[in-house]
Amino acid sequence: MRKLIALLILIVIANISSAGIYYTQDEEGAVTRTKGDTPYPENAIWQTTINHNVPVGEIAIVDGVLVRVPVILPVPSLTPLQFRLGLLTQGITEAQIITMLESIEDPTEQAVALLTFNHASVIKRDNAMVVSMGATMGFTELQMDEFFRTASEIE
Repeated sequence: MRKLIALLILIVIANISSAGIYYTQDEEGAVTRTKGDTPYPENAIWQTTINHNVPVGEIAIVDGVLVRVPVILPVPSLTPLQFRLGLLTQGITEAQIITMLESIEDPTEQAVALLTFNHASVIKRDNAMVVSMGATMGFTELQMDEFFRTASEIE
């Protein structure tokens, strides 16, 4: 019986510690966490399974439900060496890339792609050559993002 009473007391204390915390969302979608007394504002969300210590930037309100949104990691740019070594780790040689770029039918696009591949000081994920190469090789957008993140760790 004492264990049951102690358990009930712990449950009440846990509920009290998060009492008065509610979330609202402004017109631009930004979520705000507020600790205050009731009554809550009309648009407030207070019942949630999300830990109240989660950074507000990782929370969204979707259809009246508080959800934790994934953190999207930035996609870094690569040095030409990182790009080439990253391709090599995927089993793709420099000669294969040059052959692929030389197969571009439009002479201007081909020249731009070859110049970019051979002389760019930085390879950016959103570069037209990179996007085209990824699509030609059958990489998804997520796979390309992950390739850039992984290759950026090559020193």
